Amino acid sequence: MRFLLLSGLYKWEKSHERIVHSLLNSLAEGLLVKVRRVKFSPGLAEVEYKGVDGEIFRNILRKRFGEAHLYRSGLRRLQRARGVIVNHSRRGVILDLGVRVPYEDQALLPRRVLNSQLADGANFTVEELVNRFCLVPFMSLEVDITMVEPRLIAELSFRQVKAFWRWDLLPLSVIVVSGSLETDLEKALERLKLRDTIIGFESSTFETHILELRLCEDPNPIAEALRVNLEDCRVSVYIYNVDRFLPSHLNLEFMK
Repeated sequence: MRFLLLSGLYKWEKSHERIVHSLLNSLAEGLLVKVRRVKFSPGLAEVEYKGVDGEIFRNILRKRFGEAHLYRSGLRRLQRARGVIVNHSRRGVILDLGVRVPYEDQALLPRRVLNSQLADGANFTVEELVNRFCLVPFMSLEVDITMVEPRLIAELSFRQVKAFWRWDLLPLSVIVVSGSLETDLEKALERLKLRDTIIGFESSTFETHILELRLCEDPNPIAEALRVNLEDCRVSVYIYNVDRFLPSHLNLEFMK
């Protein structure tokens, strides 16, 4: 069996192979599945595996990384997909959905849509949206396709929007680290003695990770320490905005 996932790795190094294999094997722990080999290409990884729990493992990979949509012809309007941020322009954020056939294509997450979905209808520039909501390169987002022709256009899924709302509602300070493998980030957290400060650790792709801090923890000193310890990595801070959920505007039933 094979599964083509969105890896978020666009510069492959030989040293990545052992680490990625180890991570995939850890996801298969407790299942009757064996990872046989992984074939890499920019942004994608084809995982070959076997075992009676193959379908369960496939669902784990799909939920964790997202399935690449290799063929453009297979995409449909209103289809749900995962996309990896690869760039941004003044028009919006550019996503890699995994499309490579008949040519490599990317989707646009428009600025006006992001302002509507994340910024309560504000008029932020793309750069402001990227900085405010940590929309950094190689972060994975769940989206719904709203247009296929003449170009791919997407919007955030409601579940993805609620993930951002959750950070504000709790409230949580969040740090997004891009450009580091999970093992390197774990080692940095151990060196800096920060494990007790982190209450949530989620890998968006192989090289992008979301750290949720303890309630009311100041993220800035932690982010700066990580920048010093992780060379060539981007470390972004999400500052919660609890004012957007004042009691007069909040419908708790809607958030369930």
